[in-house]
Amino acid sequence: INQEFCYTLNADIILNGNVKNIFDKKLEEFFNKKYSSVLVLCHIKNTIGYEGNGDFYIENEALKKDPKKNNLVFTGLQLLNINEVKKIGKKIFSLSEFFTEQFAERKLGYVMFNSTMLHIGDLKGYQEAEKYLKSKS
Repeated sequence: INQEFCYTLNADIILNGNVKNIFDKKLEEFFNKKYSSVLVLCHIKNTIGYEGNGDFYIENEALKKDPKKNNLVFTGLQLLNINEVKKIGKKIFSLSEFFTEQFAERKLGYVMFNSTMLHIGDLKGYQEAEKYLKSKS
């Protein structure tokens, strides 16, 4: 890509599947500035070690939030427009601030990851992920 864009992945996530071309469907829209970020989402039923209630749901191809309807989890993998992130105006901040703002402005794109997401952010999640991976080998 170029200097204005970067991919990031949360350190406590393993995506057990092919992510090579996952962004392809949204790259044109992203580079045409429709989106400030493209988030990779996974259906909550395809997660191991994740104990939350989900982050989003999709209705009419639009990304939405409702604790009663959320069935998708943000995997921690995203494509970011650095210039948009810089508009936060802080040196230290959580990307969740950025995502909240961009969500409100409808500038978050998404793609689906249809394989398994392993969340290893704590000991229990690590142990569940280890058990899952051993069962697959």
